[in-house]
Amino acid sequence: ASVLFFSEDPANYPEANDVAVILPELMARFAGRARAAVIARAAEKELQPRFGFLQWPALVVCDRHRCRGSIARVRDWSEYLEEFERLLPGAAQCITLADLTTGS
Repeated sequence: ASVLFFSEDPANYPEANDVAVILPELMARFAGRARAAVIARAAEKELQPRFGFLQWPALVVCDRHRCRGSIARVRDWSEYLEEFERLLPGAAQCITLADLTTGS
C-alpha cells in the first residue's frame, strides 16, 4: 500500500508538523507493508476530492486499485496502530505517480 501525506500549509495546520514526525515512525513499524509519499502542496487541493478526506493534515492509504481509507489530524499512537492494521494489506501494493495522474 501507499500512504499519501497531505500536509496543507503547516502555518494554517500546525498539526502537519506532528504528522511529519509520526509518519516515519509508522513506516518503520509497518515496514514492508507500505511506502510513504508526501503530496506536493500544489497538487493537494486538486487531489483531495478524489481521496475523500475532509480535514487536514491527512494520511491516505491506497493500493493500486482503491483508496482504503484515511486518517485526518493528529491521533493517539494507539489509534494510528489500530487504523494501519485495518487499512494495510499484508504486502505492499503501491500506487504509482501514473495512477495519480490518470485517475486509475
